[in-house]
Order: sequence, then C-alpha cells, then structure tokens
Amino acid sequence: WFFYGQDTWRVTPKLTINYGLRWDIMNPEYVNANGNGGLLDLGTGLVRVAGVGGIGRNFNVANNFHNFGPRLGIAYQVRPKTVLRAGYGRSYDIGVFGSTFGHAVTQNLPVLEVQNNNAVPSDGLLPLPDGVFARARPLRMRLPRLDAYNLTVQHQITNTLSAEIAYVGNYGHGFYQNNPDVNVNQPSLVGFGTIPQNLRRPFARFGWTQDINFFGNDAMSNYNALQTKVEKRFSNGLQFVAHYTWSNSLDHDRDYFAIDPHVNYGPDDANRKHVFSISSVYELPFGKGKRFMGDASRLLDLLIGGFQLNTTTNWSSGLPWTPQYKNCNSDKDTGPCRPLVVGSLSQSLGSYDPSTGAIPYYTPVAEMTTPGQVSGPFQRPQPGTFGSGRNPFYGPRFFTFEAFNVFNNVNPGQPNNCVDCGGGKITGLAPNASMRQLNFGAKITF
Repeated sequence: WFFYGQDTWRVTPKLTINYGLRWDIMNPEYVNANGNGGLLDLGTGLVRVAGVGGIGRNFNVANNFHNFGPRLGIAYQVRPKTVLRAGYGRSYDIGVFGSTFGHAVTQNLPVLEVQNNNAVPSDGLLPLPDGVFARARPLRMRLPRLDAYNLTVQHQITNTLSAEIAYVGNYGHGFYQNNPDVNVNQPSLVGFGTIPQNLRRPFARFGWTQDINFFGNDAMSNYNALQTKVEKRFSNGLQFVAHYTWSNSLDHDRDYFAIDPHVNYGPDDANRKHVFSISSVYELPFGKGKRFMGDASRLLDLLIGGFQLNTTTNWSSGLPWTPQYKNCNSDKDTGPCRPLVVGSLSQSLGSYDPSTGAIPYYTPVAEMTTPGQVSGPFQRPQPGTFGSGRNPFYGPRFFTFEAFNVFNNVNPGQPNNCVDCGGGKITGLAPNASMRQLNFGAKITF
C-alpha cells in the first residue's frame, strides 16, 4: 500500500515551495502453502518453516510502518534571469534478488535440499544442520532506502543559452556494492594462525561451518557531486548541451562486511571522478539561403545543401582499482588481498606490445617474499592483517567521439592488479568500448 499527499505553496511571486509526504507499506512476504518456505532466524539458529506450528506463512516477520518518505522542493527567482532550486526526498525500494521478496525463502530448508531433512518439528522451528547452506533476512521488514538532495543555480545567459551549476548528493542503505547479500558466517581474521578457521566464524556457537547469506539491506553508501550544464537551444543552425561532473561515490564491498564494514569501504568500482560530455546538432551553412553559396541553383543545392552534423563526445577519467600481491594466501585465509601502499605509484599508458598482446600501464615490482618487505611503493602486510584500503588507484581515462569512435581511439580496460607477479599490463578494452563504427543515412524529401 502506498499513500501520499502533496501541496504547492507560492509564498511570493519569486518563491515557490513544494512539499509532501509518502507512506510506503510493504507487507512481509508469504508463501502459497504450508511448508513451502523457510527463513533462518540468526538469533536462535532455527529455520522458521512457513505454516507449521506457531509459524505463519509469512514466517512471523514483523511489519514496519515507519517507511515515511518526505519531499521538499524550493524554487527562488534571485533575478529575472537567475533561479535557485533546492530539493530533498527519501525513497524506498522493494529490493531485488531475494533481498526483501523472492527466492531467499524458497531456496532454504525444507524446500531446497529436502534430502537432508526427514521431518519438520511440530512447532515449525527446524534446526539448521552443519554444512547446509542457508539464507536469512531481518525479522522485521527493512527496505532499501535512499535520501537524495540537491541545490542548483540556473542562469539564462542569452535568449538561447543557459547554464546551471549544482550540488547533488545522496545517502543510502541497501546493497553491498552491487550485491544483495553478505556472508554473515565469514571467518574473522582475528586469531589467524592460532585458532582454526571454523572456530573464528561468528555462528560457530550453533556449530555452523558453512556460509550463511544475509539479505540485510544495511550497507551504507553516499554520493556527492558537482554537476554543471550549458545548454544552447537551436538557433543559427546550432544546438548543443554540455555537461561536466565531478563526483565521489563511496560504498561497501560485501567481502568481510559482517566482521568489519570499514575494511572494504571505499570508492565505488564504477565511479569516474571526472566526466565531460557534449552532444550537438549543427546544420552545415552551405546551400540555398545559407551563409555560404546562399544563391545556389536548385541542382547545386541538392548536392551541397541540407547536410547536418550530429556528434556526441565523452571524456571521462579512469575507473578505480585495488592492488593485490602474490603471497597473500600465506598471510590470511579470509577477507581481501591487498598490500600496504607506502609510496606513490607511477601510472602511464604505454604503447601496445604485439609480442605480449598488452599495453603497459605501471611497472610491476619485485616479489615480496617475506612479511614487512617493501618493494617499490608497496609493502607486504604482517600475517593476520590487511593492507591499505579499497580502490586507491585509477585506471586509464575513457574517450569517445561518435559516429561511433570516429577517431578509432583505443579505450583500454583495467590493468592486471597483482603488483608483484607480473601485473601492470592491460590486455583488454574498457566495458562498452568499441572501435570505429560509422553509420550512414540518407533521407529524400519530395
């Protein structure tokens, strides 16, 4: 059930305020028959079997009636040609891949792997055996949530040209980077080398040595950006819109999140700090009535007139990447593999080497054979510790000019990130990169 109310208040001829409130009520998921689903209770270690004993078909998950989404928008005309805008809104989502609804409850005991379960107890609380993979969710509805806010100044420069500059941000709780679940029974690194791995699992108290996927919708993310825009409406044969964005997007990777969320908090894998794009339409000034050869004959106008150039150009800085080192499996048995960054890494796109089929991007360092050893800008961590943070470096920039990639510009992918085992080379193209493609079209009007 969704309810909302909204109002617009024109406070003065120059000031307008829009405000409203949305209320999202999403009831807990239920299955279509008794025994057709199970939900793991991490507090007791028991699987709640739908429709058995005192367990309802919704697994007795508590509803949440506090999903309120306020909205606020303000527009103020500072001057006749300058407008200040600001906005804030909170939004909720139903989630995907079982994070709130879906396969999580039907891919648990007693439905899946029923061969390991001969009988469901009369109270509907089924002990989860060791070694049987299971999924869990919060026992009170928790929806993915996002708070979004912005502040924009818009100015009319001429009758056909305008510019904007904006701060845009958001703060969310939801997925773990791009994944809906996290392993809440992942072993801790604390005690590595002295305590067996399975005894370092958070749910060793229930005797579990298996992974447990938890759809928590509890990973924090935030985005802050400076966004600028210049737009020219069509006049004198020209129309264009240009954007520049500086952004900083931070989130959590799911690896080791259940033990220590700070270990894998860092720049989002898809965040390019700088992005410039421009799209334009230009009618070439040739032919009858145009700037050049305006008195052209009918035949000449058919040959040189009516041509139009449409372009889209994108220049973006590189994607972030995380270094790894060769012998990390000797220093840890869980969590991310990262060296310590103790110096600066020189990165420069080299020339394609046909003998290796790769493009050099940084110079790999000598193998770090002992803990604490420094090699170039990297140091091997001590056993039982992690290295520096996630995504400290950025890969090659991205550039396209369409019709698609008319300059045949190569947009390399990310470099091999093993810094002391022959890394530093790029062997593929960036996602969505293509070599030159030309599309030709013709239109006859009669």
